[in-house]
Amino acid sequence: MQNIVLPEGQADQEERLSRMLNQYAESHKGFSYKRKRYDRSIPFLTEYRCDANLLFWDIQIPGMLGMEAARRIRKRNSQVMILFITVLTRYAIEDYSVGAFDDMLKPVRYEQFSTKMDRVCRVPAHQNTSMPLEVRTKEEILRISADDMTFAEVSNHDVLIHTDREILRQWGSLRTYEDKPAAAASGI
Repeated sequence: MQNIVLPEGQADQEERLSRMLNQYAESHKGFSYKRKRYDRSIPFLTEYRCDANLLFWDIQIPGMLGMEAARRIRKRNSQVMILFITVLTRYAIEDYSVGAFDDMLKPVRYEQFSTKMDRVCRVPAHQNTSMPLEVRTKEEILRISADDMTFAEVSNHDVLIHTDREILRQWGSLRTYEDKPAAAASGI
């Protein structure tokens, strides 16, 4: 099952994407999804719980360039597939700097949508082989792949999680992370 987030603020575009998701689900029997919607009146970047496989994101969002928002999302969740929806072709190259999965030009046509969704559905077979780890820092909750972690150590009651990009600090013990593989294997 795909967990899909539509933080789109334009009602017509959101409705169009919803119809296309339903049409895709009807014509692809193995595809199922759960849709989560974030209203722009609630700050998406603070409310998002890193619980999506696929995020449809508009490059033009009020108050912030969507590319900057995507950078913040990527920092919190390295696994989510970001599919940009835009009228701005000039960002096509920059999309990849934030690890975007792909982009679609507005107005989105079903043929284009279906092709992108076919690609999305092929990715999880190899993408989800790594266990996600939730890291609670003082500032935010991050979700990283266990594959991104190089090692962890304890210092003054903090667990320091080392990745190639940064060191994350979380209060607690290593037992928190030792128990996760067993829980994941048992389906807990």
